[in-house]
Amino acid sequence: KNYSINIVVVKNNEDILFILPFCIKKIFIFKILMWAGYPFSDYNAPLIKKNLELNREDFLNIWKKIIEIIKVDINCVDLQNQPEKIKNIANPFFDYLSTKNEYTYNGLILKNFTNFNKSQISDIKYQQKRLNNKGTLSFKFAKNSEEQKKILNFIIENKVIQYQSTNAWNLFQNSGNKFFFLYSNLKLGQNLSLSYISHGEDIIAAHLGYVYMGAFYYLFPAYNLKYKKYSPGKILLNFLVNHCKSNDFNYFDFTIGSEIYKKKWSNYQQKGGVTLNSLS
Repeated sequence: KNYSINIVVVKNNEDILFILPFCIKKIFIFKILMWAGYPFSDYNAPLIKKNLELNREDFLNIWKKIIEIIKVDINCVDLQNQPEKIKNIANPFFDYLSTKNEYTYNGLILKNFTNFNKSQISDIKYQQKRLNNKGTLSFKFAKNSEEQKKILNFIIENKVIQYQSTNAWNLFQNSGNKFFFLYSNLKLGQNLSLSYISHGEDIIAAHLGYVYMGAFYYLFPAYNLKYKKYSPGKILLNFLVNHCKSNDFNYFDFTIGSEIYKKKWSNYQQKGGVTLNSLS
């Protein structure tokens, strides 16, 4: 057993202040305290009580007590993918611990947004025209479980091809990861967003995202490599941004990653970091 779940609940009497979803990962003889969900989660942070004000001294005292309790079970701390802020509230793990700034979270504030990258939009429209000249191009959201399964399987299949072509880590090589990805997303209900574009009878690009409190989370895009020259991923992204803007979303969140295309679309950034601490 390589993982054990350790959920830490911090209370003031019976008042819950925050919840820390940790796990302990065992690698050889070492036991590492990590955020539960890593490396699959783009945001790793505590669940904090609304309007809680916590200064540095108070937080460090709490953290010291937590470490004193669990240090017999761990050798080090490795807290990855920590955003600077959680819904515009300062993340105490980022601010108050020795956190190294390593990441960038890109996003798009949609109010009064007009795409300023004219060459990017011109290229997308050009590729759409090329596809429309050869067949009907359509943008859709998966509406029922059968359609959702179809799109999720398309994403898995084409991501595997992409991972293999780039020699990247194939997370779907593990059957457990594949099962979790497929069936956990089918349980998300109205928070799940599965969209795709088709060309004639072919699905050429798809995206798995989440919707929550006026924000759209751009998480898992995939496209058919046979259509790569038409930039299907960019076409789908353009459809999604326009959809979110016309449906009064506040924010389009590209989550973690410094890919060039994310920077081109973004008008907002925040920092992300890693907390490392050896207890030996």
